[in-house]
Amino acid sequence: MNQISPKAADQKDAFRRACGMEDPLRGIRNFALALDRVAQTLEDGNAAAIVQELELAICARVEELEEIHGFFFQLHHPDRERFEREGWPTGQS
Repeated sequence: MNQISPKAADQKDAFRRACGMEDPLRGIRNFALALDRVAQTLEDGNAAAIVQELELAICARVEELEEIHGFFFQLHHPDRERFEREGWPTGQS
């Protein structure tokens, strides 16, 4: 029978969970950008500043989480050894 070891299963699950963070992070960032657009339409300067501050705080936390996500994504990537030898691909073409 072809069974996967518990360690390999844990590694695969950790990578799956790291990948699973991408959509929620994108959604939170989009929510923050929507808040920024709302702030730009508010007539009350104080209310606009409050909404914009919320947007900035959310974006800052998302950036922190994206760094953590990137660490765990690379740590648990199934081709980690190859990418560490050859270099990690970038999102740029």
